[in-house]
Amino acid sequence: MLEDLKPQALESIKVRLVMEKVAEAENIEISDEETEEELKKMADSYKMELDEVKKLMSGPALDSMKQDMAVQKAITLITDAAVEE
Repeated sequence: MLEDLKPQALESIKVRLVMEKVAEAENIEISDEETEEELKKMADSYKMELDEVKKLMSGPALDSMKQDMAVQKAITLITDAAVEE
């Protein structure tokens, strides 16, 4: 089973790395307002207080969340720029 999943996993990693480079090349940054909005969404989703979520999502966890958000912005940038033929 692991061998069957390996090609898909490798492809996912490659796509992620490319999207991280696109975000970097396009100087995509996540503002404090965007970060706060995402943390509020998480708090609502998990029915937690915002302060609790902020405590959990500090340091490396917050950095990882921001990187995920930047990758999503890069994906949106590419899909918005795509031209249908």
